[in-house]
Amino acid sequence: MNKIGMIYKENGSRIEYTVKGTGPAVLVLHGGHSNCREQLGYEELLNAGYSIITPSRSGYGETTTACGASLETAAANWIQVLDECSIQAAAVIAMSAGGPEGIALAALYPERVKCLVLQSAVTKKWLTPADREYTAAQLLFNRYTEKGTWRMLSAASRMSPGLVYRIMSSSFSTLPYEEVASATLPEDIPAFTQMIRRQRSKTGFLNDIALTGQCTPGLLQKITCPVLVQHSQNDASVDIAHMYHVGNHVSQAELQPLNTWGHLIWLGKHSDQMKEKLKQFLKTYS
Repeated sequence: MNKIGMIYKENGSRIEYTVKGTGPAVLVLHGGHSNCREQLGYEELLNAGYSIITPSRSGYGETTTACGASLETAAANWIQVLDECSIQAAAVIAMSAGGPEGIALAALYPERVKCLVLQSAVTKKWLTPADREYTAAQLLFNRYTEKGTWRMLSAASRMSPGLVYRIMSSSFSTLPYEEVASATLPEDIPAFTQMIRRQRSKTGFLNDIALTGQCTPGLLQKITCPVLVQHSQNDASVDIAHMYHVGNHVSQAELQPLNTWGHLIWLGKHSDQMKEKLKQFLKTYS
């Protein structure tokens, strides 16, 4: 099954979502600059016999920003997506900046979440005004500039995909580029290029940054389902401290530090270790 759906709410908000595949349901909360048409990490799940439900998170795609006015509001909206798809309970995978919404969903609706996987995920306050990256995000990814930013990156990736990969690798990896290059598989640069061409920030990314302050230890401590946290030791986008933060507050959390080249743990050498562990975890708990 491949379906694009839209939920129109009485308050004027709307939620866009896609459904791919058949089998046990996995709800994917995508990372920053993405939407319900994300593809990274999907092939393995579809081949393993899962169906993937992906809402465009608040401010991304056609989903209105009001759907993420708070983590509580966001979680309630993703429950509405499960209801629309007649899913009583699902495994949840929350990626990168989608981490806080996955945490809120598992904490506030334990009966609807079979298990939670956090991949390269934000799990606490992230990007404050004291951070250089915060200032860059406000300049490059606000509602007036983000379209031009992604149009420029998309054009550059068409003309010189290898160069864009090299330049942007420092945003994703703490390793020098020579080590990133040695860990890169032949299919990685085409996959990275396609990712860049899909991306838009709209109002979603700045909303993500604002919501991270609501991702408190108390919220983590409410989680009762099995939790798997997968994070690269070489992540330059979201420090691996976010993984250990979950371990400090969720007693049943299983932590998997990875030696992949950076934030995009679905790419490169050693990504197979992540994929095998993910399939094993989902087979056990979903």
